[in-house]
Amino acid sequence: MKTPKTQQNNTLANVRINTDIGLWKMLLQSIKKTHKLSRVEAFYDLIDRQCFSLVKGDNVYLNGTITEMAKAWCWDRETVTRFLDSLEQAGMLTIETEDNRKVFRLNCITVNNDGPGTP
Repeated sequence: MKTPKTQQNNTLANVRINTDIGLWKMLLQSIKKTHKLSRVEAFYDLIDRQCFSLVKGDNVYLNGTITEMAKAWCWDRETVTRFLDSLEQAGMLTIETEDNRKVFRLNCITVNNDGPGTP
C-alpha cells in the first residue's frame, strides 16, 4: 500500500542527514557563480559562511547580512528573507537580533575538535 504524500512529508521532516563540508565542496565545485544561485547553492554558501566564522573562532554566527547574501546569491532581499525564514521553520537555522540587526546560526553544523588519531 502506498503511503499518502502528506504522511511521507511529515515522516521525512524528522529525517536528518549528516554530511561534511568536503562533500558539499565536491558536489558544487563545477557550478559557476555568475548566475542566480539555487536554494542548494545558497544553503552551501550559508554552510561556508558558518564554517568560516567557527574556524576563525571569533563568532558563533555566520558572516553576512541579508543585503550581502542577496547580492552574493543574485536574489532580492525578500527572497533571501523567505528562504532564511523557511530554514528557521525547519529547525536548520536560528535567527536572532543583536545590536539592532539580524544574525544567523546554522543548527546543523558541529565542530569536531578531535584531531586525527583521537580515540
